[in-house]
Amino acid sequence: MTDELLSTQQRRLMTSERERRQLRRLEILIDVIFALILWRVFALIPKPSDVGYEGELMLFFKEHARDFLPSIVGIVLVIIYWIQNNTMFGNLERTDNKHASIAILQIFALLLYLYMVRIGIEYEGDNVALLGQSITLAVAGWLAVLSWIYATKNRRLISDDLTKPQAWGVYWRLMGEPIAATLTIPVAWTSQGWWDLSWLVLIPIGMWTGRMAKRAETVVDRGTESRT
Repeated sequence: MTDELLSTQQRRLMTSERERRQLRRLEILIDVIFALILWRVFALIPKPSDVGYEGELMLFFKEHARDFLPSIVGIVLVIIYWIQNNTMFGNLERTDNKHASIAILQIFALLLYLYMVRIGIEYEGDNVALLGQSITLAVAGWLAVLSWIYATKNRRLISDDLTKPQAWGVYWRLMGEPIAATLTIPVAWTSQGWWDLSWLVLIPIGMWTGRMAKRAETVVDRGTESRT
């Protein structure tokens, strides 16, 4: 009986250690892909040679200022999603196949976003390309929320020192980007300029979700309180 108990404990320890290694590999993979996406979006910033411009550099920037917006918006959004991802993974203890699959689907959605950015530049703000950017960013954001809900359910993947209020705080911090991206979907049918401006909705939404996160983190976990 003792041998069976030791064997069970050993298997649990081995499984836990394997899941920790899987989390580390997944983090490295996602960081590399985020870095590549960020570099590719930066590379889409127009250059004088792209349009055969041979005049003064300052005039080029003035004449093509609007062409910089898609890449600038893309860079900002990718950075926000990367920070969002680091916030989530920083509170995980391990991963499993289901969680890793959700994370990879999120990365795939961001790669599709990069493709849509490229299409939008080539077709000069085509409505379908703008719609694709909004949808792919919304999907990526909601997948991050789904990933966190899965990880925190029954505390299956999160760190032992993460309290329930803190977990809710992370949840609310993940909510801002997908909500904003979803709201930009109907604006994609207007124009590139209005669509770019519609992303400013991320500021008030981010402030609201930030307040909700702080409010959630200040709530006393009754279970913890009763044990202390």
